[in-house]
Amino acid sequence: MQKILLLLIVLAISISCGSEDQPEPGSSFQMKPRGEVFSVSSELEKLNASTFFIKSNSDRYPPHNSWKSFTRLMKEVSIFDATTKKIMAALCSGDTNKSVLIVGEPSEAYRYIFSRLPFITRQGCNQQIHAEINISKIEEGRKYVGEVEKYWNEYIVSPSEKHDVVLYLKNLGMLIGLGSHSHDSTGIEAEYASNISSGRIKSVAFINKYEFNKLQFSEHAYVLASFAETITLDAPGSLKVGQLAQKYLEVLHPQLSISKSNLDYLVKMTSYYRPNITEPGRTIQILKSMIREYEGELNTAEKSVNFETKHPYNSRSNISRVIKFDGVESISLSFTRFETQSDADYLSIIDGETNIELDKLSGDKGAFETKFYPSAHLILKFSSNLSVQSWGFDLKKVTVVKSGKKEFTRDQVRRSLLSTAQLPEWLIDKKFDVIKGLGKKLDLDVVGVSEGKKDVIRLSKIGYVAGRTDKKPIASALLVGPTGTGKSYLAKKVSEYLGLGLVTFDMTSYRTDESFDRFLEVLSNYLILYPYSVYLFEEIDKASIKILDRLYFMLDEGIFYDKYQRPLFARGAYIMMTTNMASDTIIKNKDNPKLRELVDLKLQKSFRPSFLNRFDAITLFKPFSDAEFVKLAKIMVGKKVRLLKERFGWDLTIDSATISYLGQKGKSSVFGARPMERLIESVISVGIAEWQLANGSIPEKGHISITQVSGKDQYYKITDGSRSVLEYHVVPKNNSGFIQSILESIFRQNRSLN
Repeated sequence: MQKILLLLIVLAISISCGSEDQPEPGSSFQMKPRGEVFSVSSELEKLNASTFFIKSNSDRYPPHNSWKSFTRLMKEVSIFDATTKKIMAALCSGDTNKSVLIVGEPSEAYRYIFSRLPFITRQGCNQQIHAEINISKIEEGRKYVGEVEKYWNEYIVSPSEKHDVVLYLKNLGMLIGLGSHSHDSTGIEAEYASNISSGRIKSVAFINKYEFNKLQFSEHAYVLASFAETITLDAPGSLKVGQLAQKYLEVLHPQLSISKSNLDYLVKMTSYYRPNITEPGRTIQILKSMIREYEGELNTAEKSVNFETKHPYNSRSNISRVIKFDGVESISLSFTRFETQSDADYLSIIDGETNIELDKLSGDKGAFETKFYPSAHLILKFSSNLSVQSWGFDLKKVTVVKSGKKEFTRDQVRRSLLSTAQLPEWLIDKKFDVIKGLGKKLDLDVVGVSEGKKDVIRLSKIGYVAGRTDKKPIASALLVGPTGTGKSYLAKKVSEYLGLGLVTFDMTSYRTDESFDRFLEVLSNYLILYPYSVYLFEEIDKASIKILDRLYFMLDEGIFYDKYQRPLFARGAYIMMTTNMASDTIIKNKDNPKLRELVDLKLQKSFRPSFLNRFDAITLFKPFSDAEFVKLAKIMVGKKVRLLKERFGWDLTIDSATISYLGQKGKSSVFGARPMERLIESVISVGIAEWQLANGSIPEKGHISITQVSGKDQYYKITDGSRSVLEYHVVPKNNSGFIQSILESIFRQNRSLN
């Protein structure tokens, strides 16, 4: 009896709670059974754990942050509709397999396509949920056989099958091998291919055309063949890119604008200065950098508004709401959920000042934000057509843009473009004092190598000041000479004084044919990320002949072909390559007037004449003279003294006689400046170490001095100015004497083998 009474109470409560939401007689609206709410929620929760929602039918699952601005923009942009309608036709066909593979340039174009698809309506096709597969989530922490497959079926396939989900893959290649094990040749891509072929899931995937070409000749070609349709996505032309950029400002940043001529300039110049990044990403990236400059000045604010229908609304709904703010330029509406009968029940947005209808909303849009309507006074009117009702809508807040529009100038466009391309400030401002003063700076820091300094100054003038019209790199130089003569140091100083990035390659790591693909990938990434930099290739003679062949085109045409044979432009690169080839020839014949001819003959034994002929300069680095070694010692000691002051606060002094002594003891015709660098480091560091071990730590702002002990070779003394003086012994490790002759013999023998 108690059970029966309890059931009657529950039934009465259910009837009471549901009475307000009951539709009118004659309406075809059907309430979902209440017992189904939990299962739907849990299924969507599983999907939410494994995907990024692009569009859902629940206010609990709004678009993921990574898609929010894209969907808001693409609701208003139709320039890709020739492609999106074709995709939707395949997804909505009567065929079992409803899957589409998009093949295109490696760019962000797929994001705009994916974001547009939820807004393309097609009769008989009612995909309510659009979600991007979170690939990293699938394999996270699943190490045992079968775990990935189990997760895939439970968290992706099952909820997608039940709720008419379109699954998106931003990179099909990333799915290949996911969840595979040591005894497996396939991963979850086998399940995916089977799922789309059987019609269990609907899916749209993107793959760049270079990976596509590679995969179609691999063991995973069956994955490509499993799609019902393959669509080639052409790179968007400048007209489409310009239209997209214009809409980007109108929809997402209505306070900002750009004239057509400046927008055309932006698209055109971006293609020149950032050629290795594809459209529309490169233009939008510049636009974003310009917008960021105004972030502190953009006057936007969120306002609370409460306007909603009954849920569900009745068939005679006719409600309205006025939204008005002072000092406002435009208003955007933010719905937590919007679901009305498509093309029948409408919410009209009307300009309250002109009474002109600005927009008309209808259908299932989930949680979304409208575009900005250019008015401070909006009238919202909703009416149904006496037939089917839906859930309705719920408006909780609006975003307002306060008065004060800004327009981007040509100079802002130019500066933002060049800054994003990582050109130094002096080049953006065209202040050529940097080039004028380059020689003086190099003379103060780079000892000797007068020919090398003259060459880099000349090439810098041609590349940065003269206005080159060819497509070759800014400059290219081969630096030839013995070790320790300043080849790499000169390149680093040119980078530092010109304010350019420095990208260094140790070519001894790329001497085998097996390292060829790795080199192509690494250099390609750098050319994309750092197009305007100094590229230093150390010991280029050690590189594989395949790599030299590929660099040949980079020097000659300013184009580097990556592993997919995709051309990457290197016209912003300042290329320097070093080699120790012909070192023995230079050492023996440093004063010979025919030295260059002798060196050229030596170089041609390792490099093709056509390769050598591609350099703007081949610069010879000769051994330092005795006077230059002393000057080197002074510079090296000065740098060490400055660093000790900066890092520890110590004042160190070394007298000029000691510096001259170090210059003489540290010199080496074969090994250049490096033995001296080691000697100076030892003399200073050993002295400081011995002093602190004997007397305790040197206080900050403490003063110490080091001098060579008169009459005692290899002995030095250090003092803090008090009566306490500590004497210590440092043996020069400069590879001199008998050791030097042995190393020199080995050095020459190795070079002759190359």
